[in-house]
Amino acid sequence: SLSYSCSSRPSTRESSKPGASVYPVISLITKNKYNNLTQLFSLQGDNQNAAILRTKTIDSNIFTFTKDYNMGVLLHPESIALYKKLNSCSKIISVCEIGASFSVDESYKSLGLIREEEESGKDNKFVISSNIHRYYNDWGKHKIIYLKKVFMRPVMKIDSKVLSQSRISQMTEPKIIIAGMTKEIRGYYDEDGKYSSGIPTVILTRFTTNPYVLLGIVNSSLINYYFHLMFGSLSLSGGYLRIGTPQIQQLPYVNIKKEDENIIEKLVKEIIHAKSNNS
Repeated sequence: SLSYSCSSRPSTRESSKPGASVYPVISLITKNKYNNLTQLFSLQGDNQNAAILRTKTIDSNIFTFTKDYNMGVLLHPESIALYKKLNSCSKIISVCEIGASFSVDESYKSLGLIREEEESGKDNKFVISSNIHRYYNDWGKHKIIYLKKVFMRPVMKIDSKVLSQSRISQMTEPKIIIAGMTKEIRGYYDEDGKYSSGIPTVILTRFTTNPYVLLGIVNSSLINYYFHLMFGSLSLSGGYLRIGTPQIQQLPYVNIKKEDENIIEKLVKEIIHAKSNNS
């Protein structure tokens, strides 16, 4: 009475095997031939101890199958239309360079460069994902824990003996810094290159478009919806998203008319001003 189809996305690049600490999240669709109802299961675990993360019963009529969507099925026709529309746009990577803040190895090697601020303006302020919000950061407003060390007002020394020249350039130039482990995409614009960020964050630099417009797109509800549509199956415990360079590279850059760019830039600057004053 039931027909099945399965699809999965690994939560890491490691294959699922007995004894592994991380397993793929499996989407299992079961369709009842007699009452036109479909159940959608999300499972995680090995072949002996798979746990059901969540279930949902829905009307089979709202299923739409599409060959060009990498998961094979979307639950709402409107989602497919939106996916196709956004997927026809150019990508964000076409208007900026996208990179990670540090590798894990770099993070530990450069940890000694981070200390509490002693003289204002001397070194780059240091932020992590918990400091990063949509359009602003809250550096110095609360304690952070980074690689098991606690900081209140952390700064990072720019030292060419420890950091590569490309890393120094990334840290000291204008950039958009995106939080790497949140429930929504959150980014702010470091216009003067006065901030450095730790793992896991994503850095956008060397813009060929208006950075304020790009910031508005990155923080928009539309892009957040698209991100959940594309990468929601990679969400971690508590609904936190895995936001990294590979995912940001695939986000669309919506083409905007020049006159609209000016309006968006003005609105984004107003938001930044209001958020900064209230943070």
